[in-house]
Amino acid sequence: MDKYFLYSQEGCEFCDDLKKVLDENSIRYKIKDVVRNRVEWEKVRMSQKIKYTPVFVIANADRRDVRYLYLRDVQFMKVPIVHLNIIVN
Repeated sequence: MDKYFLYSQEGCEFCDDLKKVLDENSIRYKIKDVVRNRVEWEKVRMSQKIKYTPVFVIANADRRDVRYLYLRDVQFMKVPIVHLNIIVN
């Protein structure tokens, strides 16, 4: 079963926009604030070579699979939510 996480931070407009899209479409996720989870965020940031939030994570323990979506580089507000549902379902 997939679990969803969102690396986010206060004052991040992109993060707030993505939360709104996820919430409006009843996609359940856990927020991981990058300030409160600094050590974990640094590991993700370094391993994935990313600099910015938001980062949406899809983790599946059964498959031992973790996928990272760097949503700041994607104009997700211009992409129909059906595309996001394809990604997370």
